Formats: sequence, structure tokens, C-alpha cells
Amino acid sequence: MNLETGSVEAEAERRATADKKRWMNFLKQALGRDDDGPQVRGP
Repeated sequence: MNLETGSVEAEAERRATADKKRWMNFLKQALGRDDDGPQVRGP
């Protein structure tokens, strides 16, 4: 039984979530959009 597998997967998911947030923030700035406007949010 490898206890590190769960933590490694959790860390990968945290990194992916953080990367997605950074990417979305970059796109919003690049497109000149604010959080006030209507947006389509993915899963």
C-alpha cells in the first residue's frame, strides 16, 4: 500500500486547478473582460 499515491494525485489536482485559474485570469485580462460581465463557466 502506497500512501504517497493519494497525496501525489491531490497535489497534481491542486496544481491543475491553480494553473486553470491563472490561465483564466490571463485570458480575462487579454480579452479586456471583467468579472462583472456574463461569462460561461466550465466544469
